[in-house]
Amino acid sequence: MVVIPAWKGQLAVQSRDGLAGLWHEFIPQGATPLRAAMKAVRTVSADATVLPVFTCVARTGGVEFWRPDYGQHCSMRGQPCTTQYQWRMPQELPSRETWHQPHFESLPHFGVWCRNGQGG
Repeated sequence: MVVIPAWKGQLAVQSRDGLAGLWHEFIPQGATPLRAAMKAVRTVSADATVLPVFTCVARTGGVEFWRPDYGQHCSMRGQPCTTQYQWRMPQELPSRETWHQPHFESLPHFGVWCRNGQGG
């Protein structure tokens, strides 16, 4: 499963190994996809003043794509030090060469269209 948090028109992008990426989680046997999505973004949710609404936006090739939306009335208290992430508008997403490739290629499943190697 791949997860991209949304908040006030922005998307959360994390940094790992010097590259931009999304959250991903394997769904353990017996677990629900929703529970796995919640686990994937637990550090972001710990930072939020309200819990997000989770939506499965696509399924393809055995992979589910989930978007937790933190809504307009949520505030973020500051970033937890365990996961480095930034909130970005879609048009401000890093360029293709700075992403973990499978995560960049997942963006259209979330409705983020990439032109000239940039999000939009």
